[in-house]
Formats: sequence, C-alpha cells, structure tokens
Amino acid sequence: LTAGARASYEEKSVYIKHTLHNHRTGQDGQVFVQDPDSDLPGEPDDNPLGIVTLQLFTPGITQFEESLSRDEFDVSPKVSLQYRTSDDFMAYFTWAKGFKGGGYNAQPNRPNNLEFEEETSTTYELGFKSEWFEGAGRLNVSGFHTSFQGLQVSAFNGVEFVVDNAADATVYGVEWEAMLVPLESVLLTASGAYTNATYDTFTGGPCKVDTYQATVCDLSGDQLTGSPEWQLNFSAVYDGPVFNSPFIFHIGADTMYETESFINTDNDPINMRPEEWNMNARIGIRSLEGTWSLM
Repeated sequence: LTAGARASYEEKSVYIKHTLHNHRTGQDGQVFVQDPDSDLPGEPDDNPLGIVTLQLFTPGITQFEESLSRDEFDVSPKVSLQYRTSDDFMAYFTWAKGFKGGGYNAQPNRPNNLEFEEETSTTYELGFKSEWFEGAGRLNVSGFHTSFQGLQVSAFNGVEFVVDNAADATVYGVEWEAMLVPLESVLLTASGAYTNATYDTFTGGPCKVDTYQATVCDLSGDQLTGSPEWQLNFSAVYDGPVFNSPFIFHIGADTMYETESFINTDNDPINMRPEEWNMNARIGIRSLEGTWSLM
C-alpha cells in the first residue's frame, strides 16, 4: 500500500490595459461601423470612409483595463494498492486527485477572456502486469476512468488561442501492451488503447467557422480534441546473425493505426484528422562489436 499527497500554493497577478486605437480618426475607444458614404472633416466628398472594425470579425471585442490577483492552495492525494501473486504477476489499483492552477491569458481581446479557473480531476486505474514463458513473454493491461472539473482547453476566439474552462469532461478506456520472443533474435510487440473522451458539459465552446451570428456554441457530448477512439501498434524485428556472417543482420517492420480525431477545439469536421494506417520497414547490418552499422 502506497499513499502520498502533492501540496501546491500558487500566487499570480496581472495588470493589462487593452486599448482600441483607430489610426484613421486618431481616437481610442470602442470602434463602430460608420456610414460608408460619410467623410471625415477636410476629406473630399468623393473619398468614402467606410471604417472597418474588428467587431465585424470578433463580436464583443472591447477596450478595458484590469488589475487582478489570485491565490490558490491545493492538496492532491494518491493511494495505490499492489498485490503480487507470484514473481511473474502483479495486480494494482490506484486512486488519485489532480490539480492544475488557474491563470490569465496574455493577450485577451475582451474582459471575459482574461482569466480562467483551476482544473481538478479524479482518476481510478485498475490493471495488472505479468511475464510469461520464463520472461520470453509480457502482458500488461490497465483500465482507467478520469473525470475532469473545469477542464482547461485552448480555443480560437477569432484572433488568437486563449485558455478557457470547458466545465466537465470524462475520459475512460483500456490500454494494453504485449511482447513475445518466440525464437532467438526475434521480437514481436503489440500495444493499443481504447479511449472514450467526451465533454460532459461545454456550453461556452468555440463555434465552427460557418456558424453565423453566434459567439459561443454548446459542445456538450462532443469528443475531446486530439483523442482518437482506437490506437493500435504492432512490430516485428529480427536482430541476429545469418549463418556464419561476420555481422549482425537486422530487419524490422511496424504498423500504427488511429481512428479519426478532431484537430481544433471547435470540432469542425473540415479539420478532422482522418482514420490512418502508418507502416514502416527497415533493413540493415551492424558489426558484431557494435562499432558500425548500416541501415
């Protein structure tokens, strides 16, 4: 039985002055859409002004000045229980809490983008580690469940990426890895993961590029960014002598598979990474003493 805790105390402060300056008029403050047929004093009538404002592209952009500070203290415990039935098999269970402090975005263009809150998590993991065939085989399997509160995500607000809290999210799944040496100089490996990662509630998420007249969208129930449901890896390697040759012969191949996943936080299908197979192969020789190799 192993028990522990991580204590953290953080102090953060920020002063920011966000100014909107119109170089055409020389004035600061909220910009607005002016009648394109109107002119500034002293300009010819045939020179329409047509001021272009950032509000056309990022609704809600505003001028503001803020001075803020925050203090955060957290104790995140962890408890792990291991049970070894033999020299070749060990089962374990782990429960742990996690914490990531809140903070401030460097260049927000509206006051509600300035500050984000802390993120907390609770994780359960159950699994086993084992060896077989007198060490020639290995199999490790683990199941996990993690719930996030105030998950911090980076989202594009029309001008830049800012960190915000996505309310709650749940991630659970199974991971495994296996290894086998069926013959001398032959190594086979396999690993994989099934992951279900979704936002429980994310009502203030970013909108897809073709979502008109909306600044936030509800992404509750959507898949987390960069979280493929399935990942698989397989490899086979021979590394040994061939007959009485004066060198070591090496040949290997591996393949990796991932299901589709979203690249951006808005989960726009146009930015989805498609299902993918990736295959690699290599062949070469190296000296018996390891002083040179050619691949």
